[in-house]
Amino acid sequence: MREFLNDGTVSLDNGFAERIIRSFSVGRADWLFADTLDGAETTAIMYSIVETAKANGANVEMYLRYLLEEMPKHLDDKDRSFLSDMMPWSDKYKEYENSLTGTDLKMFVDLVEQPEAPKTPRKKDAAVEMSA
Repeated sequence: MREFLNDGTVSLDNGFAERIIRSFSVGRADWLFADTLDGAETTAIMYSIVETAKANGANVEMYLRYLLEEMPKHLDDKDRSFLSDMMPWSDKYKEYENSLTGTDLKMFVDLVEQPEAPKTPRKKDAAVEMSA
């Protein structure tokens, strides 16, 4: 309590930490399917990738798409310097995310018809309906 009173940047509760580990706790039921060592390792890698993307403010879906599109291009590379471009804070990823943000929204606009704006009911409209 003294540390909280002495330093205004110290949080009074641990809500931030609890929100971070919530997705990890929710996933416990899914771990039943990671019944092998390889499955458990893959799950840990995916949690690490997703939480790193979240922590850096990246769109998780776009970040995973970026990794799945870019990583196969470097399978034969012996030099690992490309890995710095794979991070969610890299300029290359941010350019990728910015290029897709507008495209994804435009793609779905034409799929759904825009609903007609509701009209405010008026007394004279109700009178016309009653006489019909």
